Amino acid sequence: MMMKLMEKYSKHLESIVAERTHELVEEKKKTDRLLYAMLPKSVAEDLKQGNPIMATKYGACTIFFSDIVGFTNLSSSSTPLEVVELLNQMYTAFDSVIDEHDVYKVETIGDAYMVVSGVPEKNGDRHAEEIATMALKIVCFCRGFRVPHRPDQIVNIRAGIHSGPVVTGVVGLKMPRFCLFGDTVNMASRMESTGEALKIQVSPDTYVILRDRGDLFDFEYRGEIEIKGKGTKKTHWLLGKREEGRQDLLIKHCLSPASHKRIFKGNRLVHKPQPLTPMELNDHAATSAPRCLLH
Repeated sequence: MMMKLMEKYSKHLESIVAERTHELVEEKKKTDRLLYAMLPKSVAEDLKQGNPIMATKYGACTIFFSDIVGFTNLSSSSTPLEVVELLNQMYTAFDSVIDEHDVYKVETIGDAYMVVSGVPEKNGDRHAEEIATMALKIVCFCRGFRVPHRPDQIVNIRAGIHSGPVVTGVVGLKMPRFCLFGDTVNMASRMESTGEALKIQVSPDTYVILRDRGDLFDFEYRGEIEIKGKGTKKTHWLLGKREEGRQDLLIKHCLSPASHKRIFKGNRLVHKPQPLTPMELNDHAATSAPRCLLH
């Protein structure tokens, strides 16, 4: 009798241990997912093991910057909740796009969005193509993305791309951040800030890399523009990409239904494309970005 009770008690303890172990594993997975959302996985693993994170130099990468043209005016005439809803829907879509590519989202600050390829995982000479394709999808998405609380307006995103070397490092102990440093970051930011709505401005360095990929990408020469601290630079607009077996990515169009379904997988936060009608486009262009929206 005593042996049976001990055996029963032992099995009960085993089931409790197994249950607690499963709960511990699941909680660890949740913690890891949160950590990997804040830092690159390789960097997070080093931190977990107590290894020092040294600054690392990368010889080549491509950086993407974007922001919303007129965001300050839009924010001042909207409630805080409306702004949060707008950014949440927009960034949820952007995050789904970058999941399709070998890129890493560095940070979002307000309406600014920064992504890099080739860092922290090197990918040879593919970094420029990965960022360029991602950028086209993001701008195509925005052509059909209406401001939630102003359905007669679409989001006028402005984007810039530049390629070059960077140094990376983890900054801070509380809420550590993975940061990029160097002139490449500044130049990528300048490509965005001197650009135009619903267009992607490409630096001379990135243009050469993409041009060497053959006729995969289409460009339009913008001309020489003045870049603060850099003098004049010959830049190009990225117009589109030929997609084998799929509909070509063209910046003047919304994402195709097939691309939209593949990228967003029915995410309820990401609505189907709703491009402006010709009449809405003219009204929108007259009040916001006439040169860009009518191009």
